[in-house]
Amino acid sequence: MKKGILFCAIAVLFVSCISQPQTQAIQEKAPEIVIPSLSQDEAIKIVNSALNEIDALIKKYAKAKELRDVWKVVSKVIRDGRLTFSIYYDDNSILFGGAFAIQNDNKPVIKLSNGILSLYKYKPSVLMAIMMHELTHAYFYFTMGSKFLERCNDRKEKNWYEADAIHIEAVFIEECLKPNNYELSAFEVFLLDSWQNDNLDSACTVMTHESSEAILIFDRLTNTYLDDEITVDDAFAEIKEYALDLLEVLNNKKISKEFWAITVLRLNSWLYYFNRFLFETDLEELAFLLAEDIECVRLVYEMRDTITGVVDSNFNRAQAILDDVVETWEKSLQHILLSSQQAA
Repeated sequence: MKKGILFCAIAVLFVSCISQPQTQAIQEKAPEIVIPSLSQDEAIKIVNSALNEIDALIKKYAKAKELRDVWKVVSKVIRDGRLTFSIYYDDNSILFGGAFAIQNDNKPVIKLSNGILSLYKYKPSVLMAIMMHELTHAYFYFTMGSKFLERCNDRKEKNWYEADAIHIEAVFIEECLKPNNYELSAFEVFLLDSWQNDNLDSACTVMTHESSEAILIFDRLTNTYLDDEITVDDAFAEIKEYALDLLEVLNNKKISKEFWAITVLRLNSWLYYFNRFLFETDLEELAFLLAEDIECVRLVYEMRDTITGVVDSNFNRAQAILDDVVETWEKSLQHILLSSQQAA
């Protein structure tokens, strides 16, 4: 018997998916493409091949403990038959061709599209990277159980888990794919660049429309304030500097429209998590009173009004710009797939 990871393929199933929030918008904008549907045997062979390739790469090249930990858990539940794969033969999306979901019978499944599986023969890195992303969601499900699903109903928690999945995806690209000379797609190059330059904040902002940096900053401020490690003045001073930095970037006329859009969405995250910080620390009333006497508190409230205006005026345009970026990556991969199939 051939050694490797075995899985149970399931025919087309329609289930609710935990995936990147803009999936629906991207798929609605993407043009219809004609890609021959794989047979079930072909799909099974591709998934098994990708899983075994991931297994070999991680065992030989992965250094990051978090990457190895994720694979240790998910590879076992795949072998045990507790995590299966569902092939969507009529779905030709690529970048959003994977999703972790819970079926109606409460069984977890990784959904993979016909498009992303078909691309594996010509650009295998894309399928493997996206599989690692979705397998990270599965990792949290199997290590946390129902708490993971419950927490995904909360905006902060859902985006935190999404950031974790993007992180594992980026580390896998960095440690396992790039050193082995896989030809990376433009999306993977962007992801790796974001990981190496801004701790994945730009990647998270583009893919989820939420700033992972904002989540981290306000979560830390909330916890340190509640633990009496910082004062109101300290917290508001840092919040002020964070807002000033974002506004300074926004006012830079030399930045690209894409970076402008990222900054608008970062400001939207600042606005949401600042208001959440006030609620979770029970500071709304006290801080408002302190604004009369403490300059940094007053300035933060003034900036909140400014940022609210910026976001209200520009949010939809910024979203559209970033969705166009992702759609460009998607079309590029579709072109690679179609041209490769035609040349074969």
